Formats: sequence, structure tokens, C-alpha cells
Amino acid sequence: MKVERYSNTLLNIQCPRRLILRVQKAAKEKVPSDIAEEGLDIHKESETAVRTGDFSRLEEEFPHDCSFLRELHKLKIEPEEWFETEIDGYPFVGKIDLPIEVQHKISDIKSRWQPVIIKSDEIQLRRYAWFKLNQGWDEVITSVYFIRYNLEKVYETFDTFSEPLLRKEILSDIERVNSIVNKGEEKPDPNSIDCMFCDWSTSCPIVEFRDDMTLDQLTAEVVKRHQAFKSLEKILKERLDKNFDSPGAVEIGGDKMMGWHLYESNKIDPREVLARTEGDNKIIPIEEALDLLSISSTSFKKAVKKYPELANLIAVEQKVKWVGPMGWKI
Repeated sequence: MKVERYSNTLLNIQCPRRLILRVQKAAKEKVPSDIAEEGLDIHKESETAVRTGDFSRLEEEFPHDCSFLRELHKLKIEPEEWFETEIDGYPFVGKIDLPIEVQHKISDIKSRWQPVIIKSDEIQLRRYAWFKLNQGWDEVITSVYFIRYNLEKVYETFDTFSEPLLRKEILSDIERVNSIVNKGEEKPDPNSIDCMFCDWSTSCPIVEFRDDMTLDQLTAEVVKRHQAFKSLEKILKERLDKNFDSPGAVEIGGDKMMGWHLYESNKIDPREVLARTEGDNKIIPIEEALDLLSISSTSFKKAVKKYPELANLIAVEQKVKWVGPMGWKI
């Protein structure tokens, strides 16, 4: 068994089982991953918008004008740079979301809710900065763009003197991966990140709870079992009828019905709320309106009691929702 090429994702894997199965290109278990799917969709929309200048879909999804990406479109930046190179004979591949050559900057798009640069972001930016230095740039500014907030955060600037250290870090990770692959032991080492994005988590052996387990190990077990539950639930959802007029459900005792159910939903457009915070249309102070942007039904009903005119912004629509065991709303 041999690693054909090394990517940022591969080098980040800590669990031997997940790493070996990925290198073997084992058949994936189709584990549902809403986080990964949403992130991929947002990346694709962002990169398309920078190319075409059409930001309508992004600005419908997020309550801001994507000014950072608009500036990149004006600079005629070509997003999504795929590269394949070698580092000491090892094939190294990757994808840079936003290579901004005129500024000697590379930026990675993140769709997570917390606008904080985390360790894995730093590692990825350092690896890609090495590639750009190796390609001939004399300086590389690295940053993360948090698209939900139209917020760019600069991580670090690297120059040619940084290249040997960055090279050493990548080679150290390659050696670690090779060591695990050469041993060939598919021993699970659960951790929260690997289990969250693992394509083989539903068949992974369950680890019995021990008092000495770390918080990360406990989190990994919760994630792994949740992934297995989602896989089973996905099959059940597909088998039950989701017909809008007569949704399907399974009676599981008493009045607990697991399955698809019809319900009425109060739909509120956050932009309509914000439009009522100034000028002739002013109904509610901006400070209170911002508290409503999550638009939970309870918080909005409370606001309507205080500002009755807001009731005109509510549109009732029918939807089909999934009700899980014990009445969980999923």
C-alpha cells in the first residue's frame, strides 16, 4: 500500500483507520454530513460569484453585500487554484480558494459560524504559503475570509526565509502518514474532527466509556454514534412517504409519531425587519431589530406584542417537517 499523493486533508488525518481506508480508496458509506455539504455549496457559489460578478445568490443567503469578494471580482482574480507539485520527491496537491497575486496574498473561504482562525486553518495556510514561495513569490500574506460575516482575518505573512521551516513541517507530516500506512493497522483513534468528517464512521467499532477518556474522545464517540443514527434515519426518511398532502409516519406508541408531518410556519424576512428600523418606515429601534435576526418564533411574537405593526411582516406557509423519536424536531 502506497500513498499516491499527499493533500492537506490527508495530512490532517490523525486516526489510523480513517487514514488507511482513505489511502485504500475504500467504498464510502455515504454518511450524511450537512456541515460538509453546506460548506461545499457555499464555496462553489462564492467562487462562481468572483468569476462572474453575480452576487445575487450569496447576498440572498447572507445579510451583507459580500464587498470583499466584489473587490476580488474587480481585480479579475481567478479563484480556485488547483496545484500539484513535489516536495522532496513526494507529490503534494491542494486547492487555494482565493489566490490574490496582485497583493501576494492567499485567502481561504470558511463558512463556519464562529469567525475565529483555528489550528487547522493555520496549518493549511502554512502549507499553501510554502507552495507559493516555492513557486517564486518572495512574500505570501495569508488570511481567512469568513463569508457569513464578510470578514477577512489576516493570519501571518511569510517570506523566503520562512520556506525551510514550512518545508520541514510538511515533510514531518508526510513521514507521520507514511509510518501509519506502512504499519497497515486499521486501529481506530477517535477524535472529534476525524469522526465528524469520516466516510466510514458508521462501521467503526464503538469504544466503551471509560472514566479516563478525554473530552475530545468522548466528543468523537458522540459524533460517531450520531453519524450512525443519521444513516439509519436517512433510510427511514427515504422509505416513508413525503407527499405534501398526506405525509407518512410510523406510530411508535401513544401519540408519538415518527416521520413526516404537515405544519404551518411563520416566515419572516430579516431584511424586511431591518428596513423598518429607519426613515419613514421606522417601527422598531435597530438595537432591538438586531436581536430578532435569528427570527425564532418566540422572540418575534414577543416583539409583535410591543410593536403590533410588525405582524404585517409575517407570512404563514405550509411545510413538511420530520419528527424523530420522542418528538425530536430534526
